Amino acid sequence: MSRDGSMHPAYFETCFRLHGPAPEWPDAFAIVSAWATTEESWSRERSQAADAALEIEVRNRSTWVVRITGFSPTTSHIEPSWAAALSLDEACDLGLSFLQAELPFMATETILMETVRRGGDRQELHEVIRRCSMEAASRVKLEGCDNDLLERLAAEPAFQSVKDDLDSLCDPSRFVGRAPEQVEEYLAAEIDPLLAEHEQAIAGLSGEVRV
Repeated sequence: MSRDGSMHPAYFETCFRLHGPAPEWPDAFAIVSAWATTEESWSRERSQAADAALEIEVRNRSTWVVRITGFSPTTSHIEPSWAAALSLDEACDLGLSFLQAELPFMATETILMETVRRGGDRQELHEVIRRCSMEAASRVKLEGCDNDLLERLAAEPAFQSVKDDLDSLCDPSRFVGRAPEQVEEYLAAEIDPLLAEHEQAIAGLSGEVRV
């Protein structure tokens, strides 16, 4: 998204490249990514961690999984992704469950900044978050337990100033950026004109939309 709020042109020209021989593609598949979007500034480590966690979720849900990378030939922005034999509904369910499971990890920077604003020591807080995140991640990946990162942070003396606000700091709406507006702008700029142009041709037609 550009600074004036218009739709980022990268979303109109996204290309994809495979990382190996072209596979036999299923009739329906979805491409999902946990990498930072064009409008987000994450560390490479954060994106890699999210990508690794998403791969586990994707492989748990689909036997056909292919590594694929989306990129803009203009901006050079890339988003390593996964193509999987999932329907649109299944991909949306995956995105929702992945967001909920990974949300505490995604929110650590927001929690850190708010705690610093309330007088916390950034270096100390960073170390506590690192330790608690590693403990929570180990519990999730090795023991199959729920993510208890927020509970761990709430028990830490360094985070008592935000203890009662951790849930609100992890509100999913904080992490979607302008995605809702992007969808509306894309529909208005690309889809609505096409529908208007072919209004008579499609009048009375019905059918299933597969994405």
